[in-house]
Amino acid sequence: MLLTVMALFVAGNVLAWQAPGYETLIVARIITGLAHGVFFSIGSTIATGLVPKEKAASAIAIMFTSLTVALVTGVPLGTYIGQTFGWQATFLAGADHTRSLFIHPF
Repeated sequence: MLLTVMALFVAGNVLAWQAPGYETLIVARIITGLAHGVFFSIGSTIATGLVPKEKAASAIAIMFTSLTVALVTGVPLGTYIGQTFGWQATFLAGADHTRSLFIHPF
């Protein structure tokens, strides 16, 4: 299920990259937003299942720390990519990065 949601996230970013108009871009962003939300809800459940019950809160905290790191580093990097190569390149980079996690998950 988690890999399916990641694939949907990649598909949404590819659709945003190729969006011919504003309406398609909005649909693509809704797809990626839904996939992102579902990913973290499933990921939290998986994270708590991988550790002893007394470490469940720590597992969720570590998982959401990655979200914070991604926001702190990804937003400036995405802005740089968009300013340098055009806004579409930001979505292509996001899709490519997520796709690479299928090959090298850690």
